[in-house]
Amino acid sequence: MRSLIDLKAIKYASTQPLSRNKKGLLIQKPYIEIVEGDNIYYLYGKDIMWSYFDALFYKDPLPRAAVEDDIFAPTTNSPSLYSLLHEFTIESVNDGNRYIEVEHDKRNRVNMFASLNDNAKNFDDIQIIQNMLKDYKTYSMPSLYKNKQGNHIRPSLVSWIGAGVIVAFDLGNSYYFAARGADTDDNKVGLCLPTTVKKKDEVGLFMTVKNLTELCSKYTTSKGIGKVVRPNDFTTREYDILLHQRLGVRI
Repeated sequence: MRSLIDLKAIKYASTQPLSRNKKGLLIQKPYIEIVEGDNIYYLYGKDIMWSYFDALFYKDPLPRAAVEDDIFAPTTNSPSLYSLLHEFTIESVNDGNRYIEVEHDKRNRVNMFASLNDNAKNFDDIQIIQNMLKDYKTYSMPSLYKNKQGNHIRPSLVSWIGAGVIVAFDLGNSYYFAARGADTDDNKVGLCLPTTVKKKDEVGLFMTVKNLTELCSKYTTSKGIGKVVRPNDFTTREYDILLHQRLGVRI
C-alpha cells in the first residue's frame, strides 16, 4: 500500500537506536514509530531507517558513517536518535521537502520511503483552478488519489466555501472534482456526485467550478443517514459517491 506523509504533521512516538556489542556486532536494530493523525507507521531495521533518511534528503543524502557513529555509539555529547529525527525533519521541511511517499503493509509496517516524483510536485495546472477560486481560502498540496489501478500521489486542491469544500485532483489530461461537507452529526457527506473535466474543455471547467462554488455557498448542514465512510476502504470516486449517498440520496 502507498500513503503520503506530511512531515509538518508527524510526531515520533517511539525510537530505539542501533546497538552493537564490544565486537562491533549488531545486537539491536533501529525501531521508529511515526505518528500522523490516526495513522502510526512502524520502521524496523537499518535499511528502512536509511530509506527514510534518503527520502528526507534526496537532494543531498546524509553521510552514512557520520550519522551511524552518532546512532551506533552515542556519547554524553552525542544527540539521541529522537533529537536527530526531530532535527532532520525540520531541516527537510525548511528545504522544501514537506511530503514523502511511504510503502507499507496493511498493518502499517513500512517497506520503503521515497521522495515525490516530478509529476506530484508540478502544480502549474492545479494553479489554474486556484486562480478561479482566489476569493476563497484555497490550499494546494500533493494528495493520494486511489483508482482501480492503485494509489497515486497527485497535485490537488482544497477550497473552503461556506459550509462546503471543493476538492480537485490533477489527473494528467483531466481534473477530478468533488464537493464535500458535514452533516449535523459532523460526519462527512458529499454535496453532489464526483465529476471529471478534460483540461482542454475550458468552458466545461469554468462551469464546473462555478456550479460547485454555488453549491458549497448554498449548502446548510443537514441530517445525514449517520453512517461513517472510511476512505481507506474505497477508491477516491467510490468514496465520494458513498459520501453523496450519506445525504440520503439514491443513485
